[in-house]
Amino acid sequence: MKEHVTVNTKKDQVVLAPTSLMVWDVSDRMTKQIAKRAFQLFEECGCGSGHDLDHWLMAEAELLAPVPMKIKETQNDFRIVAQVRGFNEDEVTFNLEKNQLTIRGIKQTEKQGESEIKMIYGSISLPSEVVPEKAHATLKNGTLEIAAPKSPTETGKTIAVTAA
Repeated sequence: MKEHVTVNTKKDQVVLAPTSLMVWDVSDRMTKQIAKRAFQLFEECGCGSGHDLDHWLMAEAELLAPVPMKIKETQNDFRIVAQVRGFNEDEVTFNLEKNQLTIRGIKQTEKQGESEIKMIYGSISLPSEVVPEKAHATLKNGTLEIAAPKSPTETGKTIAVTAA
């Protein structure tokens, strides 16, 4: 089984733990909201069959805001900067694997007696492997910054050229 590490931000601190239920809970809540909206679209279109995927993709487009991310590479690590404006540390989770980062966020607010849900999702492949257990993150003013050291096995190699 592939090892995953979930990094949860808590007031500029990071707690690293094996894949937590929190990440799956957020994913499950997001999926349920998308399914609910897709069903509403299905009903609005007269309950005609054959457009399930269209309704699902339309619901995703309406509900899931993308997470703008930038990767900065140094000799020893990667720094991923993600914009998660409007989300607090307890509303954002991310899963860091050896060469993949996934960020999820869900925020529910009550306005005039109605529940409003805001969701974000972003996933990015890293250029080379990292050591998830040694990563750390900070969330400040809507900017999530994750520093992940490169895996020592991913170092470059100089190859000598010989005459043929």
